[in-house]
Amino acid sequence: MIDRNHKLSISRQAKASGVSSSSVYYLPKPISKDILSLCGGWMNRIKAIPLPGAVCCNGF
Repeated sequence: MIDRNHKLSISRQAKASGVSSSSVYYLPKPISKDILSLCGGWMNRIKAIPLPGAVCCNGF
């Protein structure tokens, strides 16, 4: 685990842990509500497609 308040630098902690320092510094960009709503709409449509041989969850 990387401790940002440790006296050892972050890059040295990363090297000692065996992870790349770029992955330690990377902060993901938040996803907007618009994008999430688009993804949710598509996921609902994909889930509604009947698949051959799939077990139906409604008991049919």
